[in-house]
Amino acid sequence: MFKTLKLPLIKTAFTILQLTLVGGILFVLFQNQDSNFIFLTVFALSSSLPLFLVGQIPKGAGLFLILAALINVFTWSLGGPQDFGPMDEITHTYTGFAATFFIGFLLLKNIPRLFINYPIFTFISLVSFGVTIGVFWEIYEWGLWFFLPDQHIDSITDTITDLILDGLGAFIATTLLTLNQSFYSD
Repeated sequence: MFKTLKLPLIKTAFTILQLTLVGGILFVLFQNQDSNFIFLTVFALSSSLPLFLVGQIPKGAGLFLILAALINVFTWSLGGPQDFGPMDEITHTYTGFAATFFIGFLLLKNIPRLFINYPIFTFISLVSFGVTIGVFWEIYEWGLWFFLPDQHIDSITDTITDLILDGLGAFIATTLLTLNQSFYSD
């Protein structure tokens, strides 16, 4: 998948997406969307880890996080996912995938024998991580609604659907990591 960091195409794509993310952060900052500014800044810092941990995280894993942040930038800063059809579902599925792939790669690159010695435990743990990210996001959305009444919040059905889709994204990422064990093993 992302065996090398030397691919100019991946480096170029990473740089372009990172600059686009910075542009999106400035966009929401100038629109006085403080909560989105904080959220996207955390995404930007997380996706920049490949720059600081060269050789440990493939640029592609950072690309996944940047794309997840960009999906959030364009949906939330332009009126929210409810204005874009299935964007809420796409955002949750992809964010669950990106976060799980990123943390899964870090974990399995540093402890490659986990899947060999404890495959089911590792698989369940990584999927649970993705669902946990979704739970924190739903708490964040509720907090926005509670403290900033002008924010939009949907029904409990939307919350449950979002959590299921976060889990689906996490399941897909964990499955890809499982199928590509040679990607992170010694």
